[in-house]
Formats: sequence, C-alpha cells, structure tokens
Amino acid sequence: MGVYGKIDIYKDTNIYLNEIYSTDKLNDFYNNFVETYKNKLLELKSTFQRNECVEYEKALPLLHEMGWNFFNIASEDPVLPKELLPIWKGEEATNLMKEFREILLKPINQYLQKFI
Repeated sequence: MGVYGKIDIYKDTNIYLNEIYSTDKLNDFYNNFVETYKNKLLELKSTFQRNECVEYEKALPLLHEMGWNFFNIASEDPVLPKELLPIWKGEEATNLMKEFREILLKPINQYLQKFI
C-alpha cells in the first residue's frame, strides 16, 4: 500500500495495522525469537568473558539457524515507522541478531578460510 499525503482512518491505528499487516502475529514471532535466543547470547558472552573462543562447529550451525529463523520473520515485516508501532519486538530481535553476528562471524570466517 502506498499513501501520499493525508489519510483519515476511522479505526484504532493498532487494529487497522493488525488487519492489514498482521502486526500482532509478527510481534509474537519476534518475541518468540528473542525468548529463544537471548539466553544463548548470554552464554556466548560469558564464553568470551572467560577468554575462551567459540568453536566454528558451534558457531556456524547457530548462526545459520538464527539467520534462517530471523529471515523467515523479517521477510514478512512491513517495516513500519516507529511513530506507528512504538513498541515493536522486531527492533529487539534485530539487535539480538546483529550482536550474535558480530560475535560469531569471526570464528566462522576463520574456519571458512581453510577452504579457500
């Protein structure tokens, strides 16, 4: 849907957005993603605080799993402005995914360099 200029909606904005974009369902999916992976992130950070490295055999499958699950949700996200959805779990899920990627990408790239 494209809107240029002014639009008058005679419904509650949240109800309207949910009818059009299924925002409640997407928010639930994002919430499940966050709940599934936030403890894993804490474990991962704890590993680094102990100066241990993450083995690629763990890093690659985890990043792949997360990336796939995140993509399945994010590809349905209408990416509405914060003014319309001030409370949106998609932002927290995106930040979680970015943090995981920052931590896991280095050991994965080091492992993959062996094959180049």
